[in-house]
Amino acid sequence: MPSPRSRQAGQATAEYTVVLLAAVIVLLARPDVITELVDALKAIYRAFTFSISMSSIPLL
Repeated sequence: MPSPRSRQAGQATAEYTVVLLAAVIVLLARPDVITELVDALKAIYRAFTFSISMSSIPLL
């Protein structure tokens, strides 16, 4: 009988394989999804840095 750790390692491998296959399917179906993701992250970072720049400096 396999130990519980061995079964957990097997389950982690199965979960990793499922996530990896899903990512490959998405990339094959829509190769421009990476560009869209990078553009979205840039827009979020730009909005974040703008909001930081608008905040006031606390006086001591």
